[in-house]
Amino acid sequence: MADSRPVTPGERFFRNASLGSNAWWRWTLGIIAIILIWMGIGAIPWLVACQYLRESGPANFSCDGVTISGDSAVPEFVLSIYPFVIGIIGVWLTVKLLHRKSMTQVVTGRTTFDYNRVLFAMGVGACLYLASFLVELLVVRAELRFQAPNPWEYLTFLLFAIVLIPYQAAFEEIFFRGYLLQRLVRFSKNRTFLVAMSSLLFVLPHLPNPEPWAYGVVPYVVFLLMIGGFLTLVTVLDGGIELAVGYHALNNLLISLVANTEVSVLESPALFVVPIDRYELFPAVFVELVVYSLALLVFNHKYRCFRLRR
Repeated sequence: MADSRPVTPGERFFRNASLGSNAWWRWTLGIIAIILIWMGIGAIPWLVACQYLRESGPANFSCDGVTISGDSAVPEFVLSIYPFVIGIIGVWLTVKLLHRKSMTQVVTGRTTFDYNRVLFAMGVGACLYLASFLVELLVVRAELRFQAPNPWEYLTFLLFAIVLIPYQAAFEEIFFRGYLLQRLVRFSKNRTFLVAMSSLLFVLPHLPNPEPWAYGVVPYVVFLLMIGGFLTLVTVLDGGIELAVGYHALNNLLISLVANTEVSVLESPALFVVPIDRYELFPAVFVELVVYSLALLVFNHKYRCFRLRR
């Protein structure tokens, strides 16, 4: 007797991995193409700007080949986020031309991308982040330093951040929790395998960031594995990347606008600076676990994520 129950978004998200052209060489070529478009073509504006500053740029800005520094953090920020915008275009072209399927089929098991889920996840993330931040501010306030950014500099950065950081988060979710996750689904639909492998892949491009080498590689990797695992779990349970995009974007926005570390891949005029010598696993790991657990419970209460049928 045929199964007459409706197909859930989670099941459809897994089934979407089989749509289109899926020969191994297409996936290999697709991954290479996306990385080249993201890190190659996307980096061209930054390289051009850096070369200009070295040769004849204004005296109040300079480029050391790694970062563009000067009177404002905005130019470096905009040029650093630009590759992620180009990366989204790279994924779209790869999916359309190489795999012959739609972008929607890569990122969600729903018929259309659910922007309301993105906004809801941003709201949940904001509440949880600000609650944990207030606890840290009140209990361990010696570790936070208000840096009183220039109001006009901060406002300008805020406007650019609100527009551009969601693109950064969207690309990472589209590529890691969409494109690459569907490749992993071709090997196995076991959720434990998917969460573990997706988290490991998420760590790799973040290792060149300055934070792990300034504050400790092992804790940094552990925290990345945790957030990567959380975002993957949310994706496979809910059947799409919408909640992951919203939470990821909000997390990055608040780090850059509210409290950032002294050494950061995303330098920003944040309101507070966290002057730490090294990352500490404890009690930070437990705090992160509590935050992610609460987020999962709220998402489940709203969307019944945990009730997806196997």
